[in-house]
Amino acid sequence: MLRSMTTLAVLTLLAPGARGSQEALGKLLPAKTAVKNWPQYEGTLTYSPSADTLHKIYDGGDKTYMDAGCVEAIQQSYRNPTTKHIATVTVHRLKDAAKAKAFYQSWRKDVAKKAGYKQLSDLKTAGHLFFGVGSSAGYCHHKAYFVVVDVAGTGADDKAAAGALLR
Repeated sequence: MLRSMTTLAVLTLLAPGARGSQEALGKLLPAKTAVKNWPQYEGTLTYSPSADTLHKIYDGGDKTYMDAGCVEAIQQSYRNPTTKHIATVTVHRLKDAAKAKAFYQSWRKDVAKKAGYKQLSDLKTAGHLFFGVGSSAGYCHHKAYFVVVDVAGTGADDKAAAGALLR
């Protein structure tokens, strides 16, 4: 299994004091080698310090996140050197916990009854995985944060990486 022996602290690090800077939000991303066979892909870190800079992450899709109340985001990619598949983790800070939960629930609603949906029970908060055409994805929310993991692939390693990077 791709789960590293080290517990990923993505959700346990999510604290109200961790906001307002690239360094603080970056601490919420999985560490460089947190997931076996999925090291950070150097040069892919993107930080959006405000809603009006979300276009740095979402080329044309930023309005959805702005409307949801996203006030900053950070994104980092990880790459499996064997398969060359890319996994992208995006941590969004929304205006408050209620907005993060509502945004998560809107994503969950879209896929909860579809094949490929899997509710996660081993997170400290609500989360799910979805395996669709060509990708494996994970979503969760905690406090004012909404986290998305998107892996380009649906093989066993890709699915395991989606879950491991979300934790």
